[in-house]
Amino acid sequence: MDRRALSRRSFLRNTTGTAAAVLASSTLTQSLYGATKKKPNILLIMGDDVGYEIPTYSGGESYNTPTLDKLSKQGIEFSNCYATPTCSPSRVMLMTGQYPYRTSWIRGIWERPDGEKHLDPSIPNFASVLKSAGYTTAVAGKWQLNRYYQRPDHPKNCGFDEHLVWGYGFDPERRIPPRYWEPVLIKNGKHLAEAEKPELFGPDLFTDFMIDFIKRNKKGPFFAYFPMCLVHVPFKHTPANKGKELSKQERFAGLVEYHDMLIGKLLETLDKLGLRDDTVVLYTGDNGTPRGVTSKWRGLEVQGEKHKMSYFGTHVPCLVHWPHVTPKGKKNDDLIDFSDFMPTLAEIAGGSIPKDTPVDGISFLPQIQGRKGFKREWIFTQVKSMRLIRDKRWQYSSLWSKEAKGPAYELYDIKNDPFMKNPIPEGKGIPEAEKARKKFKVLVENPVHEKPSARG
Repeated sequence: MDRRALSRRSFLRNTTGTAAAVLASSTLTQSLYGATKKKPNILLIMGDDVGYEIPTYSGGESYNTPTLDKLSKQGIEFSNCYATPTCSPSRVMLMTGQYPYRTSWIRGIWERPDGEKHLDPSIPNFASVLKSAGYTTAVAGKWQLNRYYQRPDHPKNCGFDEHLVWGYGFDPERRIPPRYWEPVLIKNGKHLAEAEKPELFGPDLFTDFMIDFIKRNKKGPFFAYFPMCLVHVPFKHTPANKGKELSKQERFAGLVEYHDMLIGKLLETLDKLGLRDDTVVLYTGDNGTPRGVTSKWRGLEVQGEKHKMSYFGTHVPCLVHWPHVTPKGKKNDDLIDFSDFMPTLAEIAGGSIPKDTPVDGISFLPQIQGRKGFKREWIFTQVKSMRLIRDKRWQYSSLWSKEAKGPAYELYDIKNDPFMKNPIPEGKGIPEAEKARKKFKVLVENPVHEKPSARG
């Protein structure tokens, strides 16, 4: 396992802060929810391959995203949220609150050794923590953290009471079955053969399942995790544009708009059931936009940079709406990375992360409430041997160098060079750049052979 790590001092400072926050959760729960101590429902939605340049509210000019735009006006936008540039590492980081080197999920599931093509259920994740806190849990959409012919009950073993998920790994001979039309689905550990009909569209079935789950558990509290299959390739027609002659770019736009519409259906369900005031809604994307897609963003043309250790490969949208808690229509530019979601959800739910579990993430619940919280000095992400450290201005990241036979690190001024065209040669930058380089070199390169205790 790759255990090259962040500096021990920085890690302990961050994780100690997280531990203190979680241990204080009972007091927080009372102050948040009043004398009734009623816990809020939680709906976490994640678009698949939706980079920061896609939504209109963030400056996107190529697509219509009215639901996300409205959500940004109702709640708070976190404009500095970062995932990994690849699917599986992002999902594990989001769920566990741990950096990829710590869980060994530094590459896509399809590249992992045969005996490791599943998320270890013994690693605490947000579902198991919230379930222990009294939540009924469900996941619908793209799971892709196991092979179903080997582990049909994997989502359940990871803490989800119910699941309807795309059947990646259902057939050992067919790794990637359909996710859109005639989808291969797994419902609560069993193959849902009746879904494989020409007229059925997978994203509709996932949404209907989630709506039914919410209706059946309206007394709460529930945790609904909706990692959508949209807008990932293949760029298919949707029920809204089926039969039309469309280019690849137009089909992608249709997927974006359909994903926005389905999110709207979920929010309308909360409204109709009178649950909106009692529900925290979070939205994000799992990585950058596919490379074959060109989008207009703030007057610029942006090429999708999924799989690239870059600004647009890792920068993702992040919205939170909690009625009567989040300030309306505000933007927060504090740094957030995907490890922060797990401790944040645990704190919202009044849950406890096991004491022997290392936690890299830092709860951003205070910022959700409109208060000043712990401000990260930097975020970290990783895919394979490539790593990235960045603050609000400087990014220190690596690509694979054939000449060096290993990672080659470059420093960029992301604030003034978001397309990363001009790496700053070592010793040639302004004093602030060289200070950042010196600091980030230590954070990226200093190995930790034994995992430090999350409780210090």
